[in-house]
Amino acid sequence: MSEKRYTISCNGMKAEISNVGAQLRSLKDKNGKEYMWSADPAFWPKSAPIMFPICGGLRNDSYIYNGVEYPLEKHGFTMMYEFECESISESSVTFLLKSNEQTYKIYPFSFEFRVSFAVDGTTLTVSFSTKNTGNNTMYYSPGAHEAYACPAGIEDYDVIFDENEQLYRTVLDGNLLEHKTEKVETDGNVLHMKYSHMDNDCLNFSGIKSRGVKLVNRLDGKGVRVEFADFDYFVIWTKKGAPYLCLEPWNGIPDRVDSDRMIEHKEGIRVLSSGETQTFVHRITPIL
Repeated sequence: MSEKRYTISCNGMKAEISNVGAQLRSLKDKNGKEYMWSADPAFWPKSAPIMFPICGGLRNDSYIYNGVEYPLEKHGFTMMYEFECESISESSVTFLLKSNEQTYKIYPFSFEFRVSFAVDGTTLTVSFSTKNTGNNTMYYSPGAHEAYACPAGIEDYDVIFDENEQLYRTVLDGNLLEHKTEKVETDGNVLHMKYSHMDNDCLNFSGIKSRGVKLVNRLDGKGVRVEFADFDYFVIWTKKGAPYLCLEPWNGIPDRVDSDRMIEHKEGIRVLSSGETQTFVHRITPIL
């Protein structure tokens, strides 16, 4: 693959995005502070992969559509493709991936998937727009996977929800969801981050009231706010000991352990009629 990076900016805030996977690589405020994880391969070689056409894993790493079994890896395939830069201005850029002969082998739907980034003041707006360009109903789930730098480790940080929450994570069996939940203790609307939260891989939440969270360093009060009003699920993840934390708005979830593997039955799946377009937006704002 041939990587090219595009830079957009407004009022001193600057974002850098790669054409490979339309992945956000850098977000800096007017003072030059970096908010994104550096993608150091010693821990994790990504900074903000985009999930499409699924979020999470599938039972047997495959699904069934019209009686045919298709292989599809965890989080889908778009992170492995070069996107076309469809348009760019000083403060915004839009990337496009179209279905092609390679995608049809693992995902038999015709689509146009656009990812747009726009800097306005101190906020970066990220939009996922999917168009069904085929004749059949399309089944899909998009999601974000941004990793934010936590230089001294995540245990100096809190995730602060907009609302007081009774948080329950769904228990994972490998990449799949079991039919049971575990309570995650909070202090009102504050989740004190601990690496032990990752003992079952991640914290995955559905049905929360909050439409945004803040990731805040409790030593200096700085961090980021992520708004995700368009998304049904929210995931928090990192690797044990790693100096980053992912705040992930999802519009889909992994398969259950007993899934029938039929994509039209998949829990959380989105549906697009022929010719229809759906757009989902989330926003990232540094806390200076």
